[in-house]
Amino acid sequence: MRKQPSSINRILNKCKDYLISVLIFILFLCFLLLFKCKSRYGYRKERQGKREAAITTSMIKAIESDKNPVYTIHGKNKTLELPMEVTDKGKLVSVVWNGHKTGFELSDEESEFTVSPQGILAWYESGLLTAEEMGGEETISKLEENIVSDSLNICLLNVQIGNCTLPEVNVRIVQGQEFPYCMGLKAWNMLLSSLSSDD
Repeated sequence: MRKQPSSINRILNKCKDYLISVLIFILFLCFLLLFKCKSRYGYRKERQGKREAAITTSMIKAIESDKNPVYTIHGKNKTLELPMEVTDKGKLVSVVWNGHKTGFELSDEESEFTVSPQGILAWYESGLLTAEEMGGEETISKLEENIVSDSLNICLLNVQIGNCTLPEVNVRIVQGQEFPYCMGLKAWNMLLSSLSSDD
């Protein structure tokens, strides 16, 4: 006849089973916590990336209304409102120079004012730029043949954008630019600087 295990052995076996169950449960909790931390870190990283992107694009954000669509940028002491036009090619900010209004397309690229060779030629043909201001007849010939380099810059004086006037704007010619006239983040920073320095 088989002997019954002693009460001490029974207690030890139960304790062993209990400890194994507790260890398995603790390991499960550790894995769960690790997974949760990893997910939260990934979410936080993704959210931070989105926030950084939002900060970059917020400088070029349209606040549209039915009556008067404008772009707004906030300076130190006041807000600059830039009238915009909505076209099939996007949103354009009106830039006035020498009494002539040009629609500059807003770009989120790290650039200032950029113009295509065709855009510069349009200014020249309408009398807004002289041959001397464009660098001479040789430059005009290169522009017409579309072989001008991106290093060519045109300086515009007293450029009015909304209710802000920039005393001097350097416009860089860019080959193959899709829209004739573009204004990027550096141009917006110029406007912000002019607002900050305006008492």
